[in-house]
Amino acid sequence: MPVTRKIEWLPEAIADLARVREFIQVHNPDAASRAANRIRDAVKKLPDHPLIGRTVHDIVRPLFRDIFITFGQSGYWLRYTIVDNAIIIVRIWHERENRETPK
Repeated sequence: MPVTRKIEWLPEAIADLARVREFIQVHNPDAASRAANRIRDAVKKLPDHPLIGRTVHDIVRPLFRDIFITFGQSGYWLRYTIVDNAIIIVRIWHERENRETPK
């Protein structure tokens, strides 16, 4: 029987999603909505395909994975980890941002 995994969002990831949407909203409200939906759609795939993201090799515990979500001419990185039967969304950032994730 397949394992049912639930999605959990860390507060930082929720804030990241809001920040992404607010940043784009100023210039293009429709694009802001599409970007947020694109990110959420990627998250929805994780319960069925939890290992789809590439392993972040410089972080050992917990094991993090990254997914690149294309959007327009660039995209967003989504970092997550798997703990027991939960997929935890850790952070989201634009590929041009210089972001640090706790190690």
